[in-house]
Amino acid sequence: MLARGNWLVAAAIVGLLVLCPNTLNAEELSPQALAAKDAFRPLTDDDLAAAQANLDAAAQALEARFARAGDTAEGWRAYLKWQELIDTLEVADGPKIETLAQTHGLLSRGHEGLGLTCFTDLRQSIRQYVSVSRAIEQGGLDGQYGKVLEGLAARLASHAAAPNGEDAAVIAESLRWLSDARQVPELVQSIRSASLWRNFHARVSAGMIQAAMGQEIDETLPVRDNILGTSITGTGHMVGHVAIELVPSHDRAEIMMVLSGTTTSDTVGRNGPVLIYANGSTELTARKKLFIDGRQISTLASTASATTHSHIRSICARNGSRLIEKIAWKRAGKQKHQAECIASRHAEQQLRERFDDEVQSMVGPANVDIEHKLRRPLVDRGLYPAELAYATTRDDLEVSVLQAGPFDLGATTAPPEAAAGADVDVRLHESMVNNFMARALGGMLLREQSVQKAATDLLGELPAELESEPDSQPWGITFQPRRPVWVAFSDDQFTLSIRGRNFYEGEKKHPGMDVTVTYRIVRDGETLKAVRQGELAIFPPGFDPEAGKQLSTQQTVIRRLLQRRLGKVFQEELVPEDLVLPNQWRRAGELKIVRWAAQDGWLALSLKRTGKPAPAEDPATEDAVAQVR
Repeated sequence: MLARGNWLVAAAIVGLLVLCPNTLNAEELSPQALAAKDAFRPLTDDDLAAAQANLDAAAQALEARFARAGDTAEGWRAYLKWQELIDTLEVADGPKIETLAQTHGLLSRGHEGLGLTCFTDLRQSIRQYVSVSRAIEQGGLDGQYGKVLEGLAARLASHAAAPNGEDAAVIAESLRWLSDARQVPELVQSIRSASLWRNFHARVSAGMIQAAMGQEIDETLPVRDNILGTSITGTGHMVGHVAIELVPSHDRAEIMMVLSGTTTSDTVGRNGPVLIYANGSTELTARKKLFIDGRQISTLASTASATTHSHIRSICARNGSRLIEKIAWKRAGKQKHQAECIASRHAEQQLRERFDDEVQSMVGPANVDIEHKLRRPLVDRGLYPAELAYATTRDDLEVSVLQAGPFDLGATTAPPEAAAGADVDVRLHESMVNNFMARALGGMLLREQSVQKAATDLLGELPAELESEPDSQPWGITFQPRRPVWVAFSDDQFTLSIRGRNFYEGEKKHPGMDVTVTYRIVRDGETLKAVRQGELAIFPPGFDPEAGKQLSTQQTVIRRLLQRRLGKVFQEELVPEDLVLPNQWRRAGELKIVRWAAQDGWLALSLKRTGKPAPAEDPATEDAVAQVR
């Protein structure tokens, strides 16, 4: 069971497990942006036609989604005033801007479900169409274009000199604006190509994988066979183990499962008038290779080898005839080698079939979970990584991820080296978190109940920090469309900012606030912990507490509410306890954090097995987790 005070770190590790940076070249990209000021081109009716084609395609994709959903989509049709949108898209001289603006506003309210790509694609295509239409009708785009490029050039130079999340966000917004305005696609692509470096790296040691997937075998099974006309029955006792070997591969993970064991048997053979009592010993080895490529786990057919040695204890004629027994002994002696070879081949076939079936019984459900519980939900929300790569060495399984939307930057500094001897090593760039959160939460409305359910599903229980306060209304937050949740990692500190457009007590709406907290990572003896630096900074957007301004009464109320509630989550100290990972990873026992560092935009977390077994699970918690699975 996960310790209550440890859920934040555990959630990060578990959620991450389920993923050659470079530096932006200011000498090339910043001047390129300035030089592009002369490349402005006025928009034409062809641009408008292209924007409408994208809009029509997005509407058709959403209509197809509605059709698949059947009656359950009627609520969405009514909410979006769907028929009005379809009607205006069919107008010969182009859709009405007023109707498009109405639909865009409905799509931007942040209700649960509106984060699906079928909705976000339509919202973006409406925005793009309206931008192009107004630029053609009203003009003035060239002036905005020049200012955008000047700001982009300055941010590119600043970001190259000292990479930071604020510059990265402005660069992404500038690239989005240029794309919407259908300007300088070559420049947009050039900047993107220079910044698409993976922003998450993880390694899991071979020893950790062996501890989780390897197992000892000690079982008794019935024996049934027919060899050279003799029908054989009895029992077999197999003792052995399954070992895990990592196979070096640079473009996918390759794992070899090796089963080794010995089966001893006590059997009776029936052939005509005689009974043959025998003991046998079969040395068995089976091998099966698994591949992980980011989309699924695939396998090759098992291979197996077996060598059987038998010892006949006695042969008895059913009618007691000594002559028949003598003839049977003589025949058995002549056929013994042939019979052992046949028994070995039969054992190999049975072992291959059984090994294939047992591995498939694990791989099949795992692939279903990967597709339906991980990949498909992320794809539906536009959150699936742009790149997801696996590789193996003999010592480690490696995962690397690029989490970036169409205009986001990836990592722009090299990751720290993996910690030597760690069983789990994670290096996370701030851009991964910022890009993911921008797509997942930008403009969305998040309710307390949703957070509690997600935490319970992930951890198997609700952490005390997230329990509802007695006699209080459930809270909610509508995030800002841009940079809704923001992190920064540097100088062994990590900073988290939450930018709310509105906060709620029940249905009562409060004005938006920016909430920022900073922690410093320190070592206390053998323990690594994060110490909060001062109080939570909770102020309205753009508010400068040093400027002498005062908060309004309403702002003071919401500030106190947030201080009380968020203070439970962002405690003065975060002290990770030894961790126990869920499911079969539990077999690896407890893990201790041996490195926790933040530098140059990267957060590094390394864990090592302590050698202590995982504590016994509470049956009630185990049942609850099983239901979640």
